[in-house]
Amino acid sequence: MSDLMKYIELAKNTTDILMQKDFAKSSEMFIRKALASNPFISSEIANELAYDKAVNVSYEATRNKNCTITRIFRDTDVNHRCVLCNDVLNDITNCQRC
Repeated sequence: MSDLMKYIELAKNTTDILMQKDFAKSSEMFIRKALASNPFISSEIANELAYDKAVNVSYEATRNKNCTITRIFRDTDVNHRCVLCNDVLNDITNCQRC
């Protein structure tokens, strides 16, 4: 398992708030998207990720039950296959399909 996949796995499930804050600042969109899907993410971080520069991340964050931000996304953004795809959160090599 690559280091990136290890970080993705950790970001998906960590309850450690300091680790969540670090992952939220990651330059890797995959890590931020994984964090945005984390059911244990704090509302503060989920709300911050709701405005992430990557629609993949911001859309996932707004779908998280801990996010209190409501955003309207363009259909062309949220219906893009990369935004809808969660395969990458299980295996980074799947991203090459797009």
